[in-house]
Amino acid sequence: MIRLAGLVGLSILMGAFVGSGWLRAGLAEAQVPPLPVSGPLIEVQGGAFDPQTQIEVMEFLPKTVHVPVGGAIRWQMNGFHNAAFTSGAAYPPFVIPVPGQQNVQVNPLVAFPVVPAPVYEGIGYYNSGLPPEPGLAFEFTLTFGMPGIYEYACIVHPNMKAYVEVDPPGVPVPAQAAVTAQGQAEAQQYIAAARPTVEEQQATRSVGPAATTIWTSPMDIPNDPHVAAQRFFPQNLTVQIGDTVRWVNQALTEPHTVTFRAGTGREPEFVPVPQAPGPPMLVANPPVFAPVVPPGPYDGTVYANSGFLGPDFPFGLDFSLTFSQPGTYAYVCVLHEPLGMAGFITVQPAGSQPGS
Repeated sequence: MIRLAGLVGLSILMGAFVGSGWLRAGLAEAQVPPLPVSGPLIEVQGGAFDPQTQIEVMEFLPKTVHVPVGGAIRWQMNGFHNAAFTSGAAYPPFVIPVPGQQNVQVNPLVAFPVVPAPVYEGIGYYNSGLPPEPGLAFEFTLTFGMPGIYEYACIVHPNMKAYVEVDPPGVPVPAQAAVTAQGQAEAQQYIAAARPTVEEQQATRSVGPAATTIWTSPMDIPNDPHVAAQRFFPQNLTVQIGDTVRWVNQALTEPHTVTFRAGTGREPEFVPVPQAPGPPMLVANPPVFAPVVPPGPYDGTVYANSGFLGPDFPFGLDFSLTFSQPGTYAYVCVLHEPLGMAGFITVQPAGSQPGS
């Protein structure tokens, strides 16, 4: 059973969902028609990813962008992000309870587009919705009709806040080339600042019971408000029979899973439940969202899963398994598997020389 206690602040679920078309059916009923644009159209990037380091930038790029009245922003989402304007009100939670169940669902106000009027004038709630599935091109365009400075955010990643400054008619604003260059420069700054911390991460060891070893393997990097490192450290760890591996999520907001599939197929994080009328209810898949812990030491024959590990989640920040059989066992973070977040535990007989 999924406990709802402690889920009040649960608004930071994930950077990427996997599975095929989990939002496609609902989005077919919630498409936003083309909106009027009387001024320039400026593109802004939602996130960025460096495949070499597996650092994902959790920022809109650039963080502040200018448009004149009548101009529009078109967001190109590079990751599992949305763009939401609340006009000064609180941002809605990413997940909400399923009525009558001990489970949660993605908030429809976040999952699906909300555009109450063709032009945003600083009043009301506007939302791009989430991408229909990972890897698909996803963009959202919004026209601005009133001068002002407007905050917006990705509700999936609450540190990911940015600003649109709408200038009065006749005030010159930066051209697209300058906006693009600024966004690229900011992304490189975030990646460069995080790279030394990524390179420092490694597994540590301590003495366990009966002359075994407890290995602590970090996930992500600690307390960075701008990026996530979608990695286990190290990717390949060699241990002995009887040793325990403890994974710890260090991220400021980003959740991760430690999931050993043991030959089972890729699982969806959320399952669409049809409703009439309207889009489906996107309900959490319990074996992914909540922990699945083997009854004894892990022998590689059964599915094992940490559940969502991260701040504000009821399942904590760490997950441990003790290994009882020799072999090499693959595991993934289900949430960030498309970004390469995967690892291997090689278990050797006692008396060998384990290590990363």
